[in-house]
Amino acid sequence: MFANEWAWNDYHTHASLTYMKEQPGADIRGDLRKADVFFLSLQKIGSQPYAGALGLMTRLSMLLFRLLLWSTCLLAIFALWFGPGEERRAAILYAGVAMTVAAPYIVGFAFTRHASVLILPAALYLAHWRLSRSKSKESSSTLGAP
Repeated sequence: MFANEWAWNDYHTHASLTYMKEQPGADIRGDLRKADVFFLSLQKIGSQPYAGALGLMTRLSMLLFRLLLWSTCLLAIFALWFGPGEERRAAILYAGVAMTVAAPYIVGFAFTRHASVLILPAALYLAHWRLSRSKSKESSSTLGAP
């Protein structure tokens, strides 16, 4: 029992910091596991899996989401190394948003459903990349026109 929410918060903050100092290896392993759940896992972590058609739809949507996320991350990495300035800036922005969104879940707790917050940044980055490609093709084709 705690007198108020501040006492509850102080106790748990102190306990978590003590654990991180006394068990750094376990803490790092836990963070890596949460990063795996957030970025890589195809398993539904955090609630019971569905059976039947709903389970199949859930697994299929998870696979599609992961493919979107992984392809976006690979495209951003490629753009960082080989893209022109505008593409590099967009890739840095996407990576920053993805890491900023992911950080509280990886430090705190991560369930598979929490990763859904990455759908919008990934879709926006892909749309930006596609539009910038279209613009560069248009400008290069008009440069050669008489």
